[in-house]
This record gives sequence, structure tokens and C-alpha cells, in this order.
Amino acid sequence: MSKSTYEEVCMKRKVLGFVVALMAVATVGLVQLSAKAETIDNTPDCDKYSVVWCGASTEAAMRAAIVKGNDGHNTDMAAVYNSFGIVTSQITGMKAGVVYQNGNVVVDGKVVAKDAVMAARYLGGTAIAGSATAKRVSVSAMDSAQAALVKLDANGKFLFAIMTPCANPVVATPTYVPPQPAASCKAVTVDTLSRTQFRFNATATVANGAKVSSYVFTVKDASGKVVTTQTVTSASLSASTTYAQTKAGAYKVSVVVKTTAGDKTSADCEKTFTVTPPPAPSMVEVCNPATGEIITVTKAEESKYAPIDSPKCHSIEVCQVSTGKTVTIKESQLGGDYTTDYTKCTPVVTPPETPELPHTGPADVLVKLLGIASLGGASAYYIASRRS
Repeated sequence: MSKSTYEEVCMKRKVLGFVVALMAVATVGLVQLSAKAETIDNTPDCDKYSVVWCGASTEAAMRAAIVKGNDGHNTDMAAVYNSFGIVTSQITGMKAGVVYQNGNVVVDGKVVAKDAVMAARYLGGTAIAGSATAKRVSVSAMDSAQAALVKLDANGKFLFAIMTPCANPVVATPTYVPPQPAASCKAVTVDTLSRTQFRFNATATVANGAKVSSYVFTVKDASGKVVTTQTVTSASLSASTTYAQTKAGAYKVSVVVKTTAGDKTSADCEKTFTVTPPPAPSMVEVCNPATGEIITVTKAEESKYAPIDSPKCHSIEVCQVSTGKTVTIKESQLGGDYTTDYTKCTPVVTPPETPELPHTGPADVLVKLLGIASLGGASAYYIASRRS
């Protein structure tokens, strides 16, 4: 390596080392500045700027300072605190916090107020009645963040603060946003009372002063068509209504809760229900007197007809006069051409002719002879019986 090259390398190394060292110093400086910015002063300020000489670290000490009104250096503490609207009865239940130089008041890591103004002595500002040295001045006039006890109301709204190192009272603009009224439709249920009767039950929730005025129940069929709408006027957190539907099918009920926070509904406030078809009617056989026929009707229609064993639906044999024949009809048809006078249907009886025996052979001759012998035996028996 040449001398010039060696010197060039050394120079680069020196420059690099310098840059690294400069960055390290800068980093340390930033850390120190950050640490300084986060430093919270809690050391008693026994100086002329304090409202109470050496401050007050507890609520009891703050109350005592106001009541006594004399810390050996000043005698106007009551006047100073009163000008900030602070009385001893309020100095209780306070929370630990910090008043920052930028005007923010912080409790539990949350900014509860901004644009803070304090009472301090000999820092200029607006004079306070009853005090020769204390004036109202922005907290930007102080050197650093000051530990403080902070008074909040029940909702967390900033009321005032007192810095513990100096007991300087502080007022500021609260950043508290009051909770907005809220409400919701919580749920709807469907109770089946019968095949066609139902009860709808809706529930709601409210918060931060919201109020319920009514519940609107809407029923739609499977196609989405509105079947009915029922409104129940109620300030309660629940409401019910009954509903009747005879047409079988699937339906959906939805609820809208009318509240001072607006109309509220949800997926939990929709419920489907089903109207089942009616059961098949019971069928019975009856006699139709008008026709003499046995027919089948529903149980509900049974009373309109005669019992199945009614004579009007019996089948009977009668004489049909026009034909002279015996026919079967229903009893209800009797009359006219039909009669039970069977003599009108007596047929003329014509004795059948005696058939001639065929002459076919010896066997046939034998049969004929047997037949004649039988007739002869029968005749002899008859004559003997008569003689006796």
C-alpha cells in the first residue's frame, strides 16, 4: 500500500469515528432532554413564588393552609383559593396528577384539562382581590411539570388542581366529553301459544339518560311483504304483544325500539316463526237422504246427513211395473214405477217339455229299462200304502 493510500484510509477511519462519536453524543443529549422533559417536580418550593410557603403535599395540609390563612410569610391564602372557586370542603377525594408547562393537566396518563391557569406570586398576570402579591397567570410561566392533587367530579370531569410543591391552585378547561345517551334493541323472542296464536317479547337497554317511548313490531311473510305492524307504547325496558295468523307458512318478526337516542334495532331483534298447516279433517261415512247414497264427509259435516244405517240408504228388492221384473233400488226411490206389490211381477210359468231320450245303443236301452223298473217299484209302494 502506498503512503498516500495509507493516509487516505486513515483519514476515512478518523472521519467515521468522529461521526459515530457525534451520533452517540447526540443520542445521549436526546435521552437527557427527554428525561428532563419528563421530570416532575415534587420538591417543596420554599420561595416567594409559592402561594403557600413550601407547598402542601396532602389534602389535610391544603385544607389547613386555607383555614389558617397564614404561612408565616403571607396571610392571603383564603382569598387566593376563594378567587379560584375552591373551598375546603371540596379538598377531598382528589387524585394524583401532573400540571405541565404546556397547560395540560394529566391524571392516570390521560389529559383531563388544558389551558391551565394558576395563582402564583411575583410572576405578573391578573391581580387577585384580597392579595397584594398573588396573581392569575398561565402555567407556562413555571419552569417544569409540577406534581399536583386533582379534583374530578363523579363522571371524571376536571374541577381544579393544587400543585403540591407550592400549593398554587389551578383551573383549566376540562377535556371531559360527557357520555352520550345510548340505547339498543336487545332481543326479541316468540312464544307459540297455539297453531295460529303467538306472543312477541322485546327487550331494550338504555344508558346515560336515554329513554324508551315505544316498540314497533313488524311481521313479514317469506317474500318479505309486510303482513302487519303493531306498536306498543311503553317506557319500560320490555314489551309484549300477541299476534294471530291462520295462513300456513314462514314469517319473520322484527322490532324497532323508539328512544330519545333514536330508533334502535339489531340482528338480535329479528326472529322467524312458522304457522303450520291445519291437520287433515276426520272423515266419516254417512247416508245422503236426498240420493240414498252412502258418502264420505268431514266430521264437522256429519250432522247434515243421516246415519249410515238409515233406511233411506238401504237397498231393497221391488217390482218394476213397467217391466214386470224384480229389481234392486234404494228405499228412497220407492214409488212411481217401483212397488212392493210383487203380484204385479208374477211371471207366467210354462212347464218345460219332456225331453226325448236318445236312441244310441245297448247301454241306453238298459238305462231306459232301469228307469221303467224304478217307476214300477214306486207305483207298487204307493198302492200298498193306500191299502193299509
